[in-house]
Parts: sequence; structure tokens; C-alpha cells
Amino acid sequence: MNMGLDFTEVTFQSDKTLKWYRSSDWAERGFCGTCGSSLFYRLVEDPSKMSVCVGAVNNMPSDVEITKEFFIDKKPAFYNFEGEREKLTGAEVFALYGAEEDT
Repeated sequence: MNMGLDFTEVTFQSDKTLKWYRSSDWAERGFCGTCGSSLFYRLVEDPSKMSVCVGAVNNMPSDVEITKEFFIDKKPAFYNFEGEREKLTGAEVFALYGAEEDT
């Protein structure tokens, strides 16, 4: 499970070890080429829209809130966040991005 923050502007201190992996027809994932940590994913058609893994963000604001949950139908039964927000199944996520579900 991954928690991410949506950004349209990201600044890297260095991108020397940054590696990209095309994980589907519609998205690619960014990894650290040294340690393998998953850092973010972005849409192929609009790379300016990027979801950054929470652990990769320096100086995280204290007022960040969860606004959406994706792939809610794939989460473990014991894993629940408090509060109400939009919850999307895998099929709804793929429909949102106009993509076909990987089989």
C-alpha cells in the first residue's frame, strides 16, 4: 500500500539516480536507482501530474488530509482510515483515467 500526494510541480535536489519504469499504458513509476525505493508515479499523457509517495516529501505540512482512497476493493479488510472521503474501486480509477485495467 502506498500513500501519495498529488503535485503539479516537483523540484528534485538531484535526479542522477532517478529511474523510470513504464508500469502500464497510462502511467510510469519513478524509483531510486540506488536503493530501489518507490518515489512517485505520473501519467504518461500529462507528466506534470505526479503523485509523490509521502515518505519522499521533505518538510511535510502538518495540515495534509486524505481526500481520496484508490483501489478500495483491493485493500486488506483490517486496513481502514478514519473519516469520510471519496473511495474509488479499481474499475472506477481506470475509468477516471480513461485506461483499461491490466489483466
